Amino acid sequence: MLNRREDELGRLILKLSHQIVKNRGRHALAAGLTASQADCMLFFSSRDEASVTQLKDYLGVTHQTAQGLVQRMTAKGLLTSRRSPQDSRVVLLSLSAQGRALTEQLTHSREHTVGQLLWDISPREEEELLRLLELVYRSARSTYEEEESG
Repeated sequence: MLNRREDELGRLILKLSHQIVKNRGRHALAAGLTASQADCMLFFSSRDEASVTQLKDYLGVTHQTAQGLVQRMTAKGLLTSRRSPQDSRVVLLSLSAQGRALTEQLTHSREHTVGQLLWDISPREEEELLRLLELVYRSARSTYEEEESG
């Protein structure tokens, strides 16, 4: 059974998660995207090219989900594709000019949101928060994987 502090911490993590998702969704919607599509755009903004498999691993989704995102974004003119010169079975994806312009808008919104979240936190506290969140995430992920395999 959770003690009072653990219960409060759990609730606060959930509330923070819901607020971040809400803010993220609002910014994505303003750009004409879903939150998942916005995440996809931000993934491609940090790479010249990437495969659907790399996107899947980054987002932590199934290959089918990543493929669906890519298809919808390609149809919107936000991504371009070409066959890999090393392996013609692999499709390499990159942002189109329209996708790069939209990603700049998303990046600005994301930077503003993160800046607001961390406004009252010192750089040292930020480092500690990052360390703790990574630890909690690894624990949550391993618990999920145990449940999946069990």
